[in-house]
Amino acid sequence: MRTIVWLVAAATLSSTPAAAQTPDAASPASTMSSNALVTPAAPSTIQPVVSPEIQQYFDKNILMKDRIRHSFSVKQPVPGQDTVDCIQDDSPPPSVPPSPPTTIPPSSLPPVPGLLSNTAQDGTMDPFGRVRACPAGTFGQVRPSISKLAGYETVAEWKAAQVAAHSGGLPQASDHLGYNHAVAAQYVNNWGMSSDISFQNPTLNYENKDAYYKSEHSLSQLWLVGHGPEPGQGMPADLQTIEIGWEETYSQQWAGLPPYLFISASWNAYGGMCSDDGCANVGPVQWTKTDPSYTYGTTISVAPYTFRSQVLPNHGVFAIYGNRTDGNWYVYIINSWVGYFTFSSGPLSATNLKNGTVPSNFIEIGGEIFEGSSLDTLPVGTPHSYTQMGIGGYIVVNPNVNPNNDKLMLDNNAFAACNYYVDGTGTWQVASPATSITRPNGNTWNGVTRSVCYGGWVQNNPSPSVTTTPYLVFGGPGPNDQTGVCQTY
Repeated sequence: MRTIVWLVAAATLSSTPAAAQTPDAASPASTMSSNALVTPAAPSTIQPVVSPEIQQYFDKNILMKDRIRHSFSVKQPVPGQDTVDCIQDDSPPPSVPPSPPTTIPPSSLPPVPGLLSNTAQDGTMDPFGRVRACPAGTFGQVRPSISKLAGYETVAEWKAAQVAAHSGGLPQASDHLGYNHAVAAQYVNNWGMSSDISFQNPTLNYENKDAYYKSEHSLSQLWLVGHGPEPGQGMPADLQTIEIGWEETYSQQWAGLPPYLFISASWNAYGGMCSDDGCANVGPVQWTKTDPSYTYGTTISVAPYTFRSQVLPNHGVFAIYGNRTDGNWYVYIINSWVGYFTFSSGPLSATNLKNGTVPSNFIEIGGEIFEGSSLDTLPVGTPHSYTQMGIGGYIVVNPNVNPNNDKLMLDNNAFAACNYYVDGTGTWQVASPATSITRPNGNTWNGVTRSVCYGGWVQNNPSPSVTTTPYLVFGGPGPNDQTGVCQTY
């Protein structure tokens, strides 16, 4: 799902959070006190025709119908997504009492209210008399939509698309590998990081149903990375990551749904990967959710703006914080510490964290796209698809300290602002990310991998009246999927 840039791309995750479908108005009421299975009612909207194979896989593995213990409707639904299911949580209880941070990550940008479209676990009653909250022993997940799988003919094709979208191949500078980035990074010993990232709804080449386009995605995220000595080429074998942000995928856009939030981890140089509740005790990673109101599959609220609109987009603070008391990596999403990762081994392990050994030495922020024409079904050199990054455009105005210039750049680009890292004393320090840096092995690391069609630039001296720390602006329209020439923006 997400990739760290290591010369080109590495790899990403093996699964995506599910989107949701409209609930039936005749759905029976249920209460949190009941432990009986609550079978979701059939949706009231017309559903796409899918094969029995796809339907059976969806019910068992995506919808998780046999594990639903409670359901309720959200207060402010988005089209095709307005029900939350409370899924039985089979993960083991935490072995160490959590110690979440007592302070929120810093940000100098104004907060935006109402960012999440379905965080309605507030204990009120929905129109059907159901409590808007998940009972103990369950986790909330936006009800998936079968529309997400409607673009696929078989389960094998669906799984193949997930693998294709989430593996980057060899770390060599070659466009046919499919990953394009506009990111900034910093080598710094750290115990956490934070960034205030903007929300967009990029267009993917999703209407093309050929198999090689079904892996398209576009995202913005944070990467916190830990690894040992670097080889001359490629990634260290022990590389581990924690990655958080938002993503739009082929299946999400095919179903007409906006981007969703994700929380993920990887280990062994992306040899192992997981996301959200799929990280419950897998490999060397354990994910523990601490905020019962956080719902997996939550979509972001995207402001109605377009490129060059001069309207600051919606945005939110994301953070990762390594607690040296309990050895856990806590995740902050917009307004809450939602849970934590515990690594049993490797650079990010609880032992390293508690002992004060440098757990993370690399932080990264920015955007990524994966375009389907990179797959082996097409020859090397096939033109990229027109998948957008960010708003689908990118501009840099006079970089001199000027409030109007900074506002123009933040209004008309995707951005990652208010960037910080956590030092060895647990204090937030201003980060200094760059789009080009020298790696410890002497090689040059470039965070913008296809500068003709996607751009990224760091403003190191912003106007204090706009923001007090360096920020990254990035984005781009992608090339024409037939000619390979960059789109106009």
